[in-house]
Amino acid sequence: MERHVLAGLRRQADIVFGPAKVVVFVDDTDALLTAAGWAVIRVWEHEDAEEAADVIADLVRARRSRH
Repeated sequence: MERHVLAGLRRQADIVFGPAKVVVFVDDTDALLTAAGWAVIRVWEHEDAEEAADVIADLVRARRSRH
């Protein structure tokens, strides 16, 4: 059962160890998309937005040039 850890946080944790304040996110979405030929990039809110945009743009250009 997924559980909200913080009020206002959109994400729900898959496993929660409350007293230890440890949360676990089980995510098999990347594997499914990769198997279907998609490239998956995860950008976290604490990452530099310009750096993330550069990584995304580089990957898009590289994949477009292959086709």
